[in-house]
Amino acid sequence: MVLHRNDVPKDADLPRAQFRDARHRAQQQERILQEIENALCSGMGSAAGAIALRDQGYSPDIIISHCGWGTGLFLKEVWPEAVYIAYHEWYYNLDALSPADQIQPLTRDQILQSGHNMARNMPIVSEFVHADACWSPNRFQAGQFPRHLREKIVITHDGVDTSLNKPIPNAKINFPWLDLSSSDKIVTYIGRGFEPTRGFPTFMEAVKKVQEKSADAQVVIVGSNRVAYGEALSQGDSWLHRMLDDLDIDLSRVHITGTIELPDLRKVLAASSAHVYLTVPFVLSWSMMEAMAIGCPVIANDLPATSDIITNGENGFLVTTNDADALADRILFCLDKPEMMKKIGRNGRKSIAERFEMDTVFSEREKMMEDLLRTQRNHL
Repeated sequence: MVLHRNDVPKDADLPRAQFRDARHRAQQQERILQEIENALCSGMGSAAGAIALRDQGYSPDIIISHCGWGTGLFLKEVWPEAVYIAYHEWYYNLDALSPADQIQPLTRDQILQSGHNMARNMPIVSEFVHADACWSPNRFQAGQFPRHLREKIVITHDGVDTSLNKPIPNAKINFPWLDLSSSDKIVTYIGRGFEPTRGFPTFMEAVKKVQEKSADAQVVIVGSNRVAYGEALSQGDSWLHRMLDDLDIDLSRVHITGTIELPDLRKVLAASSAHVYLTVPFVLSWSMMEAMAIGCPVIANDLPATSDIITNGENGFLVTTNDADALADRILFCLDKPEMMKKIGRNGRKSIAERFEMDTVFSEREKMMEDLLRTQRNHL
């Protein structure tokens, strides 16, 4: 069979089929192409800055670059003798819960999204060309990559500073701008934005249910009223406004702080009776692990990345994704069993310290970098 853009000669021996280039609306095409243009512009900009540094005599031994934004695309060419480590957080698939090598047949209505994913993946995949090493923080995120790329990735977490993220005895939320010092039933949620990617609608639905059964539960929401990862909404619209319009929530018991300083954030988590972390299958947030390190009982939705860290009922809790009833029931359970939650919090901190303590992680990375440097110098 010949699949060809142009007309195939009628006397051709083989069966033939013709196609025409897909033309989507200009706005859709621009969105796809913008991903590639942005990555190239970022890469060329950082290359220009790096060349200026090189001209001043600066020559790094090691370069570590976060992949996805294009920043590091040309840095190995600026400093060929340096060890280049590409840090891979994500590879975009149509279904992040399906193994990357089990490719499902593409449907017509998925073509546009698949094209967008491919555009986002182009700079990510390009990083493999020059990288001397490729790192990813966990098995789930590394598992998004096709096998021939995944085999090049070393799993190494960023680590959690347990000396900073630690329990605060008798912690209370008693800021000048928010005083909940008289409350011992506090539910917390943290988000870079308030959106479905981080389960915000499900959380707010659960808040409504919790309020119906607990008259003294206080909810603290930290973050910005914006979309950080998913589809942007029209100006003036937000998921927070949508949920408040749809749900009859008692706002006197919901406290939206905006972004706050890290010491204040740690104090909020230390005072929390239950911290809720929700996500779609995506990059795992540092905030979940930092909350556990602080000793806060964490309720997360059950996905490969979260279940790799949380064992349900031992060092935290897992609930079904998008199940507001199950989430509300678990929140109420945590609020009603403070002594049990102290044990869950201790177990959570212990599990983070054992697997992700920053000093241990950095020592392991230092050894990997020394090995890479040694190999690089032997080849020069």
